[in-house]
Amino acid sequence: MVSDSQIASVHQSKGGGGGEDLNLPTGYRFWPEENELISHYLTNKLLGRPLSANIIHYIDLYEYDPHQLPIDQFKYGMGKEAYYFTNTRPNRTTKNGYWKAIGEEEQVFGVDGAEIVGFKKTLNFYWGLEPKGEKQPWIMEEYRLNPSIIPADALSDSITQKVGTLFYFKTTTT
Repeated sequence: MVSDSQIASVHQSKGGGGGEDLNLPTGYRFWPEENELISHYLTNKLLGRPLSANIIHYIDLYEYDPHQLPIDQFKYGMGKEAYYFTNTRPNRTTKNGYWKAIGEEEQVFGVDGAEIVGFKKTLNFYWGLEPKGEKQPWIMEEYRLNPSIIPADALSDSITQKVGTLFYFKTTTT
């Protein structure tokens, strides 16, 4: 079992931001719309562009069971939620469980309501091995970019490969 201090040190070394001061206004809460997560944060991250506020950090999400995630270090969200950039794995397993999709993948539309900017999948965490795990109260929303919204002049082989593997995770407990 990994200790909380080991998680914090790994999180810090990968840009976890625990001690980072962002000079944000008093009362600021990070509460973007789904299309903003994809159109602004995820697109800019994939294209290597700077983000206006470096609030969402990269972690290897599948190295942690949900109770080990450094949610308390995400101090700009609403309650017990946190956002992370991470790479996906086909089976979404952790050391002691797995994330299982709930329902169908949903389309996320841009502000105009016409363009599909990305996709969202909701997952629930289960303790144990598939398919006999025990359902837990941890919910995760996985966002991925629609490759068609990346400008043609910005596409490269490395960007094309990342489009399917870089996600946002909004993790909450119920």
